[in-house]
Amino acid sequence: MSKGPLPRQQYLVQGVTPVLNMPTNRPIAPERKVELHGLSIRAPEYVIRQLKMRAAQNDETIKEIVLKGLRAIGITVHDEDMKDPHRRRSRI
Repeated sequence: MSKGPLPRQQYLVQGVTPVLNMPTNRPIAPERKVELHGLSIRAPEYVIRQLKMRAAQNDETIKEIVLKGLRAIGITVHDEDMKDPHRRRSRI
């Protein structure tokens, strides 16, 4: 009798499916195809202060506030682009 794991062919002959070949039931998330670009503006200090305060109060980023504003004036912004998927939300 040999020691160690059986080769793949012997698993299949014996009717045992290796765990690594078993399919998962988890859906695969589609990859985003949208390329993101930077945007920079210069604004008065009181505007920046208000943006930071609103972001902190509403637990959102300045980017999210700006995208909401752009959407409000008719610029197309897709829902999936409104939230930053890498941002950690506070747990309060």
